[in-house]
Amino acid sequence: RLVRCEAADIAFVINAATGLAALLGGLPWQSGDEVLTFDDEFPNQLYVSAVLARFGAGLQTVAWPEFYQSVNERTRLVVLSTVNYATGFRPPLEEVSRFLRQRGVLLYVDGSQSVGALQFDIQRVRPSVLCVDAYKWMLSANGAGFLYVDPELRPRLPATVVGWRSD
Repeated sequence: RLVRCEAADIAFVINAATGLAALLGGLPWQSGDEVLTFDDEFPNQLYVSAVLARFGAGLQTVAWPEFYQSVNERTRLVVLSTVNYATGFRPPLEEVSRFLRQRGVLLYVDGSQSVGALQFDIQRVRPSVLCVDAYKWMLSANGAGFLYVDPELRPRLPATVVGWRSD
């Protein structure tokens, strides 16, 4: 109910970095692919370049005013926060998501900075992935978070970590 999706759509993760790592590790990267984010994003989003380099892919950072024109044929994924942790900027995620879906670009949203304090509606935003570290506005202990993966993406995203409760 918190993010307006079904309970079966949610997986528990230990933090937002784990959810982002599952996405990055499960996508079939090609040399020249790009991930796009903002210049002043949360460090999780900026550090993805370390993973992408293994595949010959890269990270491009831009300021918000240059965002839309920076999406190009190499952009495979955009990683954004619901609220910028340093500035408080709230990107128009519904509009961004619509724009990216029309171009076949995935959208990862880190909701740690706002979910629990502000409303987030999966049905309206339609992110490819939403990950939330619950230690902020849900007042959870460290080590508790959740991950939503769009049902359209799930069959294309292989498991990167398996265990006895993986099903």
